[in-house]
Amino acid sequence: MKTTIANEAERGKLLRHINDLQINPARPWRVEIKKLSKPRSVGQIRLYYAWCEIAADHFGYWKDDMDEILREHCKAPVHTYVNLEGVEVERYSLSDADSAEMAGFMERVQLFLTAEHGLMLPSGQDEARYW
Repeated sequence: MKTTIANEAERGKLLRHINDLQINPARPWRVEIKKLSKPRSVGQIRLYYAWCEIAADHFGYWKDDMDEILREHCKAPVHTYVNLEGVEVERYSLSDADSAEMAGFMERVQLFLTAEHGLMLPSGQDEARYW
């Protein structure tokens, strides 16, 4: 269940729902509360993939492989899901990242690629070009 709380009535409804959950130590619940924010922008993701392409050319990787390396090395947000065998798995994912999480991740990527490896990357001001 995913819900947005925008007023006291919705908050009360959610609290009642939580109170009604059947608690079983063998099958615990996960409840996440996160401040609602804007989703990542198309410009952010296009700029990031342009960086992946530049880095892939530099290091001799495929763009998709470079993306995976950067997600892990630069600590993309972690997404938890249950696989087909019913096992909970964590992986670095940008799918659910909001604009602030994406911006933080891109700062780490930019620092890694420019400061540590001397690559010239288009800046965030060039983001509109990738729109």
